[in-house]
Amino acid sequence: MIVDVKITTQQGKEEPLSFKTSGEFVYGTDSSMLLYNEVDPELAGVVTQITTFSSKRILMERTGDWVSRMEFKLGEELACSYKIPYGEMQMYSYTFAISNCLNKCGGTLEFEYSIGSAPIAMTANA
Repeated sequence: MIVDVKITTQQGKEEPLSFKTSGEFVYGTDSSMLLYNEVDPELAGVVTQITTFSSKRILMERTGDWVSRMEFKLGEELACSYKIPYGEMQMYSYTFAISNCLNKCGGTLEFEYSIGSAPIAMTANA
């Protein structure tokens, strides 16, 4: 399987990245699932599963040393958890666009979103 990733920074500069990895794709009329092994050495052993639900919702889950569950809904800001070897954090994502052109032979899935960390609550006890 070939997974092509295109990253666009906040400044609008494209940083194309393409890599080959092992994985599985299952197409369904209501939802489709892409499962693949991460290739970044820092993510060794991590498996990513992306499940699509029409063109308005995507669920991305990672298992292994990096555990995350991120949901993307068109036009919505959603909370998500992100657990990495250094600790766990709460993140938020806002989805600007989703283009789901998947079919039984593969196709493309594109989604544009911003992500940020949750504010840290600090208290002072006297």
